[in-house]
Amino acid sequence: MAMGKNNTSVLSECAQIPADGHSYTTVRLKLADYAGQVVSLRLKGLGSFDPHVKERRINVPVGDNGEAQVPVYAPRRPGRCLISGPGFKHRIDFKAATWLQGLVFEWVPTLGLSLVIALALRTFAFASHFIPSPSMCNTLVPGDLFFAEKFSYRVLHQEPQFGEIVLFKHPTAKGAPWIKRVIGLPGDTIAVRDGVVYRNGEALSEDYISEKPWRDFPELTVPADQYFMMGDNRNHSCDSRSWGCLPRENVLGRATAVFWPPEHMRVLQRVDQTGDQNSAPGC
Repeated sequence: MAMGKNNTSVLSECAQIPADGHSYTTVRLKLADYAGQVVSLRLKGLGSFDPHVKERRINVPVGDNGEAQVPVYAPRRPGRCLISGPGFKHRIDFKAATWLQGLVFEWVPTLGLSLVIALALRTFAFASHFIPSPSMCNTLVPGDLFFAEKFSYRVLHQEPQFGEIVLFKHPTAKGAPWIKRVIGLPGDTIAVRDGVVYRNGEALSEDYISEKPWRDFPELTVPADQYFMMGDNRNHSCDSRSWGCLPRENVLGRATAVFWPPEHMRVLQRVDQTGDQNSAPGC
């Protein structure tokens, strides 16, 4: 029994009303303060006070005992209505009358909303990806599945940091996203000499790479809003040494953790200038 203000309550109604367009429920009200009077009630949402037309308001006589009865007719689709009057509000739910009606008006919207949320999460929050090549060995090997966190870059507009493993769209090649490590930030100078990578004239200590690079690379200054990307498998990686620096707008997310296969499960860490590993922000 739903209670309202002014000694108003809902005594009874039908609990399950099929949304077939003709079923109805009689709502019994207790309006003690309005005995012998006429009260005005209003309906919002689906349903009607009349079986033939969509009637949203009704005047109801209240008996000397303070009780009144209000018929509410079902719509032709599932949903709900809200009856309001002096001192009370009361909700009535209309259930699907057939399985097809339930599919169209309940399951399809629910699945559609779930899909929208999933797409939004994949676009702006998290996504899983597959490592197809050995370019990031030994950090990431072919067959690894990892999570990429996108919220920091795409929503909070944080900038990639040196040493982070970044998922991105290739500047020219179409297809699946690429993944490399950030070696140069905007304004940095990058060079490779005698198997050593130099950033701003300082040799990087890179214990995480597969092997030292065989080829030298002439000094380059990273342009504004761009990044110099390199694979950890330096001699088997197509990266910024081949196709140039990566525009900021192509950055998709940061690799945060490997979740498959089980023996490779771990949190991915970025490295600092000395090669020491640090937990990536947000991990």
